[in-house]
Amino acid sequence: MAVVLVAIASTVAVVQAATWAMTDPSTFVMEPDYPVPEWAIRLTPMAASVGIIVVLVRNGPVIDAGRKFRTVLRLLIIAALVAYLVFDTALAIFGVDVGELWQDHGGSFPWWFIVPAVLINGVGMIAPAVLGITMFAQGDRSPAAWLLSAAVAVYAVTYLGLAAFGGRWVDTTYAVVVINFGLALLGADQPRGSSPPRAPSGHEVRRINRETQSHPQTAIYTCISPVPCSTVTCRLPNRSS
Repeated sequence: MAVVLVAIASTVAVVQAATWAMTDPSTFVMEPDYPVPEWAIRLTPMAASVGIIVVLVRNGPVIDAGRKFRTVLRLLIIAALVAYLVFDTALAIFGVDVGELWQDHGGSFPWWFIVPAVLINGVGMIAPAVLGITMFAQGDRSPAAWLLSAAVAVYAVTYLGLAAFGGRWVDTTYAVVVINFGLALLGADQPRGSSPPRAPSGHEVRRINRETQSHPQTAIYTCISPVPCSTVTCRLPNRSS
């Protein structure tokens, strides 16, 4: 469901970005006449955000894979999405029009708009990218890891790269689309409630060694290979027999 919601929101966002880029700025005062209704521009990304939050909560153990750094990143992403929902809902409740707000303040935004917007967008883009790179570095080759890692390159090309040449195609929308698809696919390639195999920590290795020394008839082998596997306990033949 999250993937479907993200696909719908991404279509609306890309159409909006492309319309902005291809419309002559002299033909409109604040914003061009978008081919999608205003309610779709506002509600589809909110619905997609709710879907992504559900994925991040439901597939938490799989996403974290027993690593605290991943847990921190996942919680940061959830916090950014919740903050976005609250912020955008507040703007709708108080009837704040972003275009008019920009114009009323002489071509800039007031601090109460800039501060939360920068924090939400900053965390919302950086944390998923770091999560994707972390997953990729730890051997995860899932579609989510690829997409979240690729968002860095997409941002570099569609925002930083195009900004060097100017023009109205400069937009973070394309990187956000890649990030949202990556988030929606987190944990989709593994059974719910399970987590991928990982190498034992130093503490676990020491504990295993102590147990093996105390009970020589039992050995614990940890399977570390490219294919999914788990830690298994193998009973060795009793040497005294």
